[in-house]
Amino acid sequence: MPNNNLTKADIQKENFKMALGVFLRTILSAVLCFFVYMSLSVLFNGFFTHDIGYQIYETTSDGSVALIEEHYYADDSSAPSSTPQAPWARGSASRPSVPPCPWARKSR
Repeated sequence: MPNNNLTKADIQKENFKMALGVFLRTILSAVLCFFVYMSLSVLFNGFFTHDIGYQIYETTSDGSVALIEEHYYADDSSAPSSTPQAPWARGSASRPSVPPCPWARKSR
């Protein structure tokens, strides 16, 4: 048999407790979803990233964007493996030297 002697203050207390519980569970689920998302992102990036390196682009005076240099780091070598450059960039003596990417993966 239900207790019908509840006052308005008791009902408000119960509603507040229930709302607080739902809110805290929502926050907890958001934190857990963030960790799941980050974990899956790291896994998928690890599985599907084959080439690590950098590309250097230059904006010319007419507003077009041109590829200047492109380097990829191979897993089996500590030296960067250069990819073929664009035909217009070959032989350019004025091209600045670029240091290797500091955050690239080192081979073991």
